[in-house]
Amino acid sequence: MKVVAALLLFFATSAHATEALVMTRNQQSKGVIAQEEMLYALLVNDPCMLPIANAKNLRMAAIFNNPKKPDVGCWGRTLSPTKAEVVIIGPYGNTDEGNLLNFVKVKLDANGAGKVLGPAMSREEFEQNIKKYHDSLR
Repeated sequence: MKVVAALLLFFATSAHATEALVMTRNQQSKGVIAQEEMLYALLVNDPCMLPIANAKNLRMAAIFNNPKKPDVGCWGRTLSPTKAEVVIIGPYGNTDEGNLLNFVKVKLDANGAGKVLGPAMSREEFEQNIKKYHDSLR
């Protein structure tokens, strides 16, 4: 319950504007994304608060199963050489996977809405990561 309270406090604190990587229901890529449209908000700088192994290497995630009361989870990048693959861990240990090509970078406001800043990862960045990996094998 402390974790849910912390997330709600995070969204309610007007002085706390932070970047997040957001996946939406309709893959919105510009403008402002309402919290009701979000599936996941992967907070870029906020630490994971779940009592799980390696939490210190993960970041906080908001999981919008219920848009009015998001679940608190954690997220981190996988070992994929694309650097685009992420794993999202829910409050009960359930996991989901995502690809940053399907997320946008936003600046969250006090109401939980996000102003789109751009893609979480561009196609060019993705392809560059693959090339670097292939080159490292030679």
